[in-house]
Amino acid sequence: MHHFFKHFDFTSSADNIKPIIGLVKLLPLPGSIRFKSVDRLDEIMARAEQEATALASGGVHGLLVENTLDQSFSAQPGSNQPMAEFSQSLDPAATVMVGHIVRRLRQVTGLPVGIQILPNDPVTALGIAAVSQASMIRVPLAVGAKVAPDGFMNGQLTRLLAYQKALAFSDMPLILMDLSTHHILPGDALKESYALPAQLKPLTHAETAGPVGHLYRLARYIESQCSPEVLKQSVFVVSDAEIAINDIARLRELLEVPIMVWSQKLLAGAGEDPDLAEADVSAYSAASGLILDAGIRKRVKNNLLPTVDMVKVETLVHKLQSTKSIGELEASDPDFFVGHHPGHPSNL
Repeated sequence: MHHFFKHFDFTSSADNIKPIIGLVKLLPLPGSIRFKSVDRLDEIMARAEQEATALASGGVHGLLVENTLDQSFSAQPGSNQPMAEFSQSLDPAATVMVGHIVRRLRQVTGLPVGIQILPNDPVTALGIAAVSQASMIRVPLAVGAKVAPDGFMNGQLTRLLAYQKALAFSDMPLILMDLSTHHILPGDALKESYALPAQLKPLTHAETAGPVGHLYRLARYIESQCSPEVLKQSVFVVSDAEIAINDIARLRELLEVPIMVWSQKLLAGAGEDPDLAEADVSAYSAASGLILDAGIRKRVKNNLLPTVDMVKVETLVHKLQSTKSIGELEASDPDFFVGHHPGHPSNL
């Protein structure tokens, strides 16, 4: 596992050693329809430094750089063209820019920095990581497919693994691979019958037909495509807006690869309380770590990308690290799951 993540035990239930990663959301990059001018590249760098510094001061353990406002589709929204596949390659100038940003943020914060290239370009992310010494990359869609409003998106795991082999890393970046209920399973994954470890209870009918069964089959298919060496460098990522807290804990029990939670709950409409954190604390307790996204930004109306609020980050990180594990919470409070997930009998 990458040198940074050796400091964390992804398999532990102790929350004080689970990694918390903060998202640095970049302003539009060259090639994006929202990009303004190459004369304003300094603004992109300054904004990234501002976000990274706020996250680092708030106590996160690592940063993940994301080209949040970029759009690069082969069929433009609103056109009469038939639905087409996403153009998944980053603009050359944007690629160079992200590399500069990663190096700069490592210097400014001293934290490990990762890369996520939207909509789904992990090959470019890995190339940038190789030359900028990034600690991790994130793969929005590893296998299968996804249908989005503007086109199709296909899994990139085969291309990624081939490129990773060609680069011959001595210390390969951690690979964060998203598992989503919106991902269409490959045909082979539907045919396969994946056995559970003997010590685990079998999946119930509800689990098999629901998000747990879907994500479990998706994860096991990814595992079947990866070598043991790659799996040791991998972490799965699930969204707390798609899956209930107890289901996250169940998936973590079923799979050997660690599971981090992408904190989207507040973006999905759960509210924006400065105290936040009920959703985040629950998710952090159930999972192997957390990617902070929702609820850590300043409230600014009509702003596509509000800046990170360091006080919110600090408050949330402190609350996360002082919480109990999911098992301890349930043992001390039998009603813990009430209100925390829709599948609990008390919430039906």
